[in-house]
This record gives sequence, structure tokens and C-alpha cells, in this order.
Amino acid sequence: MKRARAKPIVIAVNYPLAYFAERLVGTMADVRCIVPVGEVASQWNPNEEDVSELQSADLILLNGAGFASWIESVTLPPSKLSVTTRGFSNDDFIAQTGAVVHTHGPKGEADDANLVSETWLDIRLATKQIDVIREEMLKLFPQSRDQIQTNYDDLLADLEKLDGETDRVVKSLAANWIASRGCYEYFAKRYSLDLKSYDLRADEAVNSQRWKLVDQDVKERNVKAMLWHEQPNKEIQDRFDQLQVKVIVFCPLLKVPEDGDFLLIMNESIHNIAATSE
Repeated sequence: MKRARAKPIVIAVNYPLAYFAERLVGTMADVRCIVPVGEVASQWNPNEEDVSELQSADLILLNGAGFASWIESVTLPPSKLSVTTRGFSNDDFIAQTGAVVHTHGPKGEADDANLVSETWLDIRLATKQIDVIREEMLKLFPQSRDQIQTNYDDLLADLEKLDGETDRVVKSLAANWIASRGCYEYFAKRYSLDLKSYDLRADEAVNSQRWKLVDQDVKERNVKAMLWHEQPNKEIQDRFDQLQVKVIVFCPLLKVPEDGDFLLIMNESIHNIAATSE
């Protein structure tokens, strides 16, 4: 006879979803991110052991928007899958084309093809995803409705504060921006940034054709700030110092953090943006 599990297992395909789920249910569920610490979630693929772990879950939280395309190639029970962007309108999504994605503020339109996946960097969209997670948690824990609602209210209050502070800081800079990756497109749309994204590595040489395009863009658009997914090497830092462009490390939370959590790391990134105007 099988022994009942102590707690339902909830598995998320990225860290932000796992964080949101854990904030809602605390220790009521065994909440996990399937992606190992140190791995970039958007580049990771599961092995047989990981698939087995997913199949044993009571609930699997998917991001949607093209994130974790490996889902299409593994066999998972449809009844356990929940796409957290299912409440999005077509206008909520951003499409990307090729290596460079361009967004001009909130009215910017992308062409078509693949979707940008990092929806949680727009706090308003993250809230829509949290609404879906709450709905799923109420199904798992109908007897804990009041506690889940309290946790939901607390989480949304934290995110609203983060959103307001981010809006204040970004608007105070009034800069044209570039970014090392296309993952910041939802952030740019939310806060009306004139942002152009490039696919750059933090350790690459600065003598490639791609860097000539970056140099040209900086001069033509009078770019003053650049978002980097991690601290670039000294050669890159020196290059941007010469161009008088502030390098801002902004963690897009594509890895499970070794220290801190979603809220702490987002606040640190916003602090890094604010520091450029000091």
C-alpha cells in the first residue's frame, strides 16, 4: 500500500514562478524550481531524471510565451500543467525577430515570430501570472483559502511597492538605453524605455562587427545607460567608460539565486539603476 505524500509537489519551470508559488502557500506545498542552481533556465533542458520528477508533481507551473520549449518534447500529464500567461491578451506579449529586438516605449510593436519570454520583468504582467498561480493553489488547498488570500495580498503589496519605486527611478534618468540581452523587453515596455537589445556575452572581445553596431547606436541615439545581465569583463567596462555609457548590472532572474530572493534581487537591480544618477 502506497503511503500518502506529506505535501503536494509543485514544480515551476523558472525561479520567479517558484518564488511566487512559495509566497502564496509557504510550507503547505513542496515548491521547487526544476532548473538546477547555476543553470540558465532559458537554455536548460531536462534529463530523464528531471522528467520523472516532473511527472511525479501535483502541479507544474509553466511560463508560456515560448519559455521552456522542451515541454513540447516530453510526456507530461496535461491535467497537471498550468500556463501562467493564459490570462494575457495578445497585446501583453512581445514578439522578437533575430538577434536585435527594438521596442519604442509602450506603443512599440514587434514584428512576429518568437515571443520574448521574460514576462515577470513587467510587474503588472507578473501579477497576472500570480493570479493564475493563486487559482491553482486554491484548487490544491481549498481549506486554506483565507491564508492564501492573505499571502497573495502581501505579495502584491510588495510588488506594487517595487513597481512604483522602479517607475520613479527609471523616469528620473530620462536616458536612451541599450541592453546585453533581449530579456529586458518587457521591462522596457513597462517603463517606457527607448531600448535596443543585443546578444552580448560578458566575457567576449570588443572588436567584432557586432560591437561596431553598438558603438554606432551609442553615438546616433546618444545612449547613456546599458543593462547587463551580469558584470562584464574589464575590457567591456573600459569600452563603455570611454563611450560615457553607464553599465548597470540588472539580474533578469534566469537562474535560481544562490543568495537572496526575487524581491531582494529586483530591488538590488533597481538600486544599481538609481546609483547611475548619483
